Amino acid sequence: MADRLRVGVIGCGLIAQVQHLPNLRARPDLFEVVAVADRDMGRARNCAERFGVGSVHGDGEGLLGQEMDAVIICTSWDHANLVSGAADKGVGVLVEKPLCLDLATALELESRLGARQDRVMLGYMRRYDEAFTEMEAMAEVLAPLALLRTRTAETAASAYLRALPIDEELKADEDPLRVASDDYSRLEQRLDGSALQARLYKNIILDSLVHEVNMVQAIAGRARSVTFAELSEAGASVVMRCERASAQLAWVATPGAARYVQEVQVLGAGGSAVVRFDSPYLPVVAGALTAEGGGPRLADSWQKTVGPDVVGAFKRELVAFHRLVVGDQPARTTLAEAVSDIAACEAIGRAAVRGQEVTVEGVPVGGKVGPAATQNGVASSRAAG
Repeated sequence: MADRLRVGVIGCGLIAQVQHLPNLRARPDLFEVVAVADRDMGRARNCAERFGVGSVHGDGEGLLGQEMDAVIICTSWDHANLVSGAADKGVGVLVEKPLCLDLATALELESRLGARQDRVMLGYMRRYDEAFTEMEAMAEVLAPLALLRTRTAETAASAYLRALPIDEELKADEDPLRVASDDYSRLEQRLDGSALQARLYKNIILDSLVHEVNMVQAIAGRARSVTFAELSEAGASVVMRCERASAQLAWVATPGAARYVQEVQVLGAGGSAVVRFDSPYLPVVAGALTAEGGGPRLADSWQKTVGPDVVGAFKRELVAFHRLVVGDQPARTTLAEAVSDIAACEAIGRAAVRGQEVTVEGVPVGGKVGPAATQNGVASSRAAG
């Protein structure tokens, strides 16, 4: 295989126009975009013209019929069928989150792909940020770990998008809790919840908080149970027990705020570390790490800082994808990880709906710990004191 990969991009929406297509064009030594696809053919043609792409398709299936080395899948909703189809063609796959909507589909895809899943990489770009990779490496220094905390304040994207050269309709104020026209019935059945709960679960947990779930599991190990979950139109609050530490995750919709905020903090006996991330809609998406620790004497104290990453997470992610496809390096963000993330997310949704602690596999443990509150768009579980 040549070092310069022929790539197709499936889905020409926001993340493709803001990040993937510009970043691919900026690395002609590694990539040549040979085709784009979108259900909106006008949007696909606009992107093809803007980025110098010769082939346009109305769906991913049509694009996969073309000769290429790799595909980037950044459509909305469920990606399982496109990942499966791309794997059948023998091409490398970079797929945006979520992998799919439910654990049953994720397990079926994992089983179907078998060894071919080694050529699939998940688009958890934060994991490729220089600051976060340093935090992962420091986990042993900070051990034994006590607690991980994440905090995300999701503001309206429009403030970041106004000056960018993207389709005008993508610059409108975007409600993080938008009601999509898609059918939520499958999620209602999986969660045994209402249509509102299914919508909140998809738009908050699967579309956004799955990033935080993945980062937590990368450091604290696989989530074992969800002891608390609250999900409402204001956001989500979650407590999980993982293999090496507990984790608290908070996600809040702040459409009126001027600035996006995301933090991941690790607290351990050996010290603490926090990474602060920028909005994913900036040209360079960078994180910055501050870590510190010490002993009983002042002279034993230390502090370390890394970043902001001047290259940026999305650009590093693309380089890692190239290395995966040409066979130089395995993916950091694997399909197996994505399956574990979907399992944890599903447990979060079920805990919020049921009002009780739930194992990651979705099995309640420890009995009922409080009534599920679903009034005013709120579903929650609260562990007894």
